[in-house]
Amino acid sequence: MPALSFLYIIMAETLSIQLENQCLRREITSIRIARGVKEINLSLFTDDTLLIGGASSIIARRFKKVLDDFLAVSGDLLNNKKCRIYTWDMPNNIMQRISQILEIPV
Repeated sequence: MPALSFLYIIMAETLSIQLENQCLRREITSIRIARGVKEINLSLFTDDTLLIGGASSIIARRFKKVLDDFLAVSGDLLNNKKCRIYTWDMPNNIMQRISQILEIPV
């Protein structure tokens, strides 16, 4: 395995651990797919990351902090052309506030 790939795996795992720690402290929420299955708040793909959690300004700020810390350490940048916020049953004003906090379009 090339050193760069190994480093990315370690950094991605660090992001996952940070989000999981926030879930354990009940600072952010995640989703449960099925009973008896661990909750999820992050899904990593080849060059994409999906953050999954509750929808509030407070939680958005906490996600933003973890993500900003990860980007600062990794040197990665967000591609705002690919970033999106998806939700359902949420008032538009809350959705817009979360969009502003995360600096990601709805």
